Amino acid sequence: MQDYETIATFTYPGELAVVRSFLESHDIACYVRDELTVQVHNFYSNAIGNIRLEVPTAQKDTALSLLREHGFEQHILFEKPEAPETPFSFKEFYKHMPWGVQLFLVVFVIFFLVQLFYLFGGGFF
Repeated sequence: MQDYETIATFTYPGELAVVRSFLESHDIACYVRDELTVQVHNFYSNAIGNIRLEVPTAQKDTALSLLREHGFEQHILFEKPEAPETPFSFKEFYKHMPWGVQLFLVVFVIFFLVQLFYLFGGGFF
């Protein structure tokens, strides 16, 4: 048995039919998951991750290049999202804000802390 990999997803079975027949006409074996579920319960499509089109791992690159060449890019799954080079730092984010936004955040945080103290600390008097 061959290993299959998901290369594309579809919301509607009609979209899948076009791409599947296109790939099969180029001798690429296709396996489809959740097509019948979406046909019976069409509102489940997004909830279950859409209809998934899988091809053998050996033919994956050929199938992806064919889909890109013929305008089916919107259905192709991205490989793996690249992780950002540096992790998010609020300190760096805050440094690059306009001074008005920085002032607003400081006043907001102080106001919030005063309210917490007032509610849980018994008030000022």
